[in-house]
Amino acid sequence: MATNVQEDYMPFDTEPSTTSPETVHATTSPCSDASDTARPAPSTRFGWLGRIIGRARDTRKANRTARAITLLRNARALIADEKDWIQGVYERDGRRCAIGALMAASRKTDRTTRRLANERLLRVAREVGYHSVESMNDSSSHKEVLAMFDAAIALK
Repeated sequence: MATNVQEDYMPFDTEPSTTSPETVHATTSPCSDASDTARPAPSTRFGWLGRIIGRARDTRKANRTARAITLLRNARALIADEKDWIQGVYERDGRRCAIGALMAASRKTDRTTRRLANERLLRVAREVGYHSVESMNDSSSHKEVLAMFDAAIALK
C-alpha cells in the first residue's frame, strides 16, 4: 500500500520537506485560538521574573506620576501671585496663563511628564465643565485657576 506523502521544496531550503496531507490539515493555526484565550499576567507567565517586571512597571509609573506632580507644583508657583497670571494669551511680559506656566516649567522635562501633567489639568477642567485648560483659564478667576492646579496635584 502506498502512502500519500508529498515532497515540497520550501523557499530558501535545499532539502525537500516531507509532510502528509493528514498532518497538514490536523494542525491548527497558531492564531486560531488566540482571541479565545486570555493572556496571563507576567507574574504567572514568567514566575519570579514576571513579578520583578511587574514591580518595575509600577515603579516607573509612580516615578512618572511624581514628576508630573512636581511639574504641576512648579507651574502653579509661577502664577501663584496674581500679578504673574494672565488670560487670553499663553505668555506676555513675564505673565502666564495656566498652560503658559506649564510650558515654562516644563522646558527641561521630558515629553511624557509634560503630557501627564497636561492630562491631569485637562481632566480637572473637564470635570468642572470646560473643554480645555485654556477655556478654564480664560473664563475663571485667578483663585479658581489655582484651585484647578491644586485639584490636578491631588488626583490619584
